[in-house]
Amino acid sequence: MYSFFDILLFLGISQGLFLVIALQSLQNRNVEANRMLTRCLLIAVLMLFGRIALLRVQELWVWRFAILADTTIFLFGPWLYAYFHRLFLQKTGSPALQVWEYVPALLNALFFLWTLSLSLEHFMQLYQEVTFQYIFLAVEAGGIISLFVYLFRISKLIQTYRRVKDQQISFPQTALPFSIIVVGFLTILGLLWVVSFIAAYGFQTYLPVLNYSTFWVAIPILTYLIGYYSLRQPEIFRVHVPPKTQVKRDRLDPITVQRLKKRLQFYLEEEHVYLQDDLTLKKLADMIDTSPNNLSWLLNQVYQTTFYKYVNRYRVQSFVRRVKNKEHEQKTLLGLAFDSGFSSKSAFNTSFKAETGFTPSQFVNSRSSDGYRNTQL
Repeated sequence: MYSFFDILLFLGISQGLFLVIALQSLQNRNVEANRMLTRCLLIAVLMLFGRIALLRVQELWVWRFAILADTTIFLFGPWLYAYFHRLFLQKTGSPALQVWEYVPALLNALFFLWTLSLSLEHFMQLYQEVTFQYIFLAVEAGGIISLFVYLFRISKLIQTYRRVKDQQISFPQTALPFSIIVVGFLTILGLLWVVSFIAAYGFQTYLPVLNYSTFWVAIPILTYLIGYYSLRQPEIFRVHVPPKTQVKRDRLDPITVQRLKKRLQFYLEEEHVYLQDDLTLKKLADMIDTSPNNLSWLLNQVYQTTFYKYVNRYRVQSFVRRVKNKEHEQKTLLGLAFDSGFSSKSAFNTSFKAETGFTPSQFVNSRSSDGYRNTQL
C-alpha cells in the first residue's frame, strides 16, 4: 500500500514535469534564467523519484543507484545560483558558473561508476563497512557545504540588485522580496540539515523528522514554488541590472549636460512619458539619445536623485493636478494614481508620502493641495 507521503511524491514528480514543459512556452521572458530553472526542476524530479525508488523498491540493486542520485545535491546549489544570476544580471558577457564548480558532482559520478564494476554481493558487503560510511558522511557534508556556499553567493547577487534597483526602474519589483524569502527558507532548511547531520554522525541518533530524506523532499518543493511563480507571474522577474561600473563625476561635459537636461524636460513635461507605468532607465535614455549610464550619472550628480524618485515625482505632481481639477470626485484615488503612471498602490503611497508628507487620503480630505509645493525638477 502506498502512503499519503508516497502520493505527495508522485504528485511532485508530475508537477515538476509539467512546470518544465510549461516554462518552455514563455516567450522573451528571461530565457537564460528559465533555462537554468528548468535544469533545477529536472534535478528536483530526479530527487523525488530517487526517494520513491529507495523507499519502495525492495531490490538490492536499487541501492547502488542511490549513490548516483546523491550527485544531484552537488548540482542543485550551482544551478540555483546560475538561475538567480541570470534572473538579476541576465547576459553579462561571462558565464554564471565555472567548470571547476562541477568537480564535486563529477567526483561523485565517478565514484558511482567505480561501484558498477563491483558485483552486487561485493557492493552490498562494502556498503555495510565503515569505509563506505565515511564516504557517505563526506558526501552529505559536501552537500551541506555546497548549499551554504551558493546561498552566500545568491545573497551577494541580491545585495548587488538592491544597490542599483532604484537607478534602473520606475516600477516596484517583487523579485527582491521573493528572492529573500527563497534564500531565507533555504538557510533555515540548511541549518536544520546541519542539526540532523550532527545528530546522525556525531551522536548516532536518527531523527524521525529531520533527516536526509526530508531535505531531499523539501528542496524540490521549494524549486517547484519558484517555477510556479515564474510561470504565473513572469512580470515580477522583468528587471535587468547591468554589471557595476565605475562612475566618474566628470563623465559628461557641460554642453552635453545642458543638451540632456533640455531633452529630459521635453520628454517629461511635454511628452509626459512618466505616464508609462513600465518606463525604465534604458527606455528614457533611448528617448533622449544617450546611454543608461550617462542618464544615471546625470540624475545622480546633477539632479541629486535616482531615476525611481525622479520619475515618480512627476507622477505625484500629475496626481496633485488631477485632485485640484476635482477628478477624484469621479474616480477613485487609486484610479487617479494609475492614470498618473503608477503601476501599484504600494509604489504610489510610498512615493506620495515621501514627496508631500501626506498620505493620499490625508491630502484629499484635508484639502491640502494648495499647500503642496511643486519642486522644480
